[in-house]
Amino acid sequence: MRHLATYMLEVAVCGGILQAVYSLLLEQRIRFRWCRIYLLASTLLAAIIPLLRIPVWPGEVITVAAATTPVEGFVPTAVPTAAAPQTMPAEWLVHAVWALGTLFLLGLMAVQVLRIRRLKRGAEIVRTPRYTLVHTPQRIASFSFLNTIYVWQQTSAQEMEAILRHEASHIAHRHTVERIVMESLKALLWWNPFAWIAARRLIEAEEFEADSDVLESGYDREHYMNAIFRQLFGYSPEIANGLRDSLTKKRFKMMTSQKPGRYALLRLAGALPAIAGLLCAFSFTSRAAQIRTDTPSTDRAVYLINGTEIAPERIRKIDPEQLTLEKALQGEQIPAEYRQRNAEFVFLFTAEEPLRDYTP
Repeated sequence: MRHLATYMLEVAVCGGILQAVYSLLLEQRIRFRWCRIYLLASTLLAAIIPLLRIPVWPGEVITVAAATTPVEGFVPTAVPTAAAPQTMPAEWLVHAVWALGTLFLLGLMAVQVLRIRRLKRGAEIVRTPRYTLVHTPQRIASFSFLNTIYVWQQTSAQEMEAILRHEASHIAHRHTVERIVMESLKALLWWNPFAWIAARRLIEAEEFEADSDVLESGYDREHYMNAIFRQLFGYSPEIANGLRDSLTKKRFKMMTSQKPGRYALLRLAGALPAIAGLLCAFSFTSRAAQIRTDTPSTDRAVYLINGTEIAPERIRKIDPEQLTLEKALQGEQIPAEYRQRNAEFVFLFTAEEPLRDYTP
């Protein structure tokens, strides 16, 4: 339970820092294409960074010292371990709530796709080399989904030109695919508020980019803004690219403001220190502990695990976290059978079976 809560908190922290970088360095300062890439990549990175385990920091070195108390014999006994707390039901509950939230949002996406498909019923469909145009009898706010544009049959010819230019830009940049990916990430990370913020900002960047393409093609700005205002009413699914009143003021302001500044790559590089810091905080770990003895005569040492002698080459391969050193015998403490073999040390370990090899 605690590990899951820690992961969720770390994801939220990563998402918040990466979104802060976007607000300070990138938003409306670089080309919209780079904004879209950053928003998608940062949402994915926020979920991946806490899962990474990169052994960077030096590991603990365990030095085995010789025992000073004589021992007549040794009978390995199981090392008592504390019973694990009964947190499994709570973890199941949290995972179940997580899964239900994800399935609910994915279900909403599926419902929107079905509603979009139903708009073709009774509609006039025109196919062109660039896109498919659906004239539906239902009053909707025009939008595009994949390579299909949906418009209301009674849309005027003047508005139609602006709509087609706008939605054709969405199709050319494959904004629907990006939207589906982001909505899927948002469904998976529905408990992370910064995933929702990134999804909203992606919509803004896509709309700004489509508006910029329309105006750069030579379309009159005033006529275009009037067409947008008249398209604010009607059904427009969230998963599709359409004209929405929630973005209207921002879009109008963006149309009359200066173009995104230069030095896009330099600004993007400014995000690297933040990513490096998150890796240091949440991904970098210590290397595995090493066992060292205080004598160079390792060839005359005998190793016993659970009372069974193990070759030195074999014990060096065993995961040290499995081993518990019980006794280290030397001199007269060593049993006679090992003294006859000129053994200088006898190390007595206990370990849980089966033994695992150490993998760095």
